[in-house]
Amino acid sequence: MTLAAPIALGAIIAYLQSQPHTLELVRMILYTREFPQAYTLHANALEQILAGGVP
Repeated sequence: MTLAAPIALGAIIAYLQSQPHTLELVRMILYTREFPQAYTLHANALEQILAGGVP
């Protein structure tokens, strides 16, 4: 999941920036019961991406 989070978020962001769409919301469902760190990993990856860095 550590490697998957930035890849998934990067793919979503790339799609939203490059393709015409009418989406107003993208929701990721993270199952924290199976992987308690899921939210934290994705939040950290998103922060790094938005700051212009590569996670």
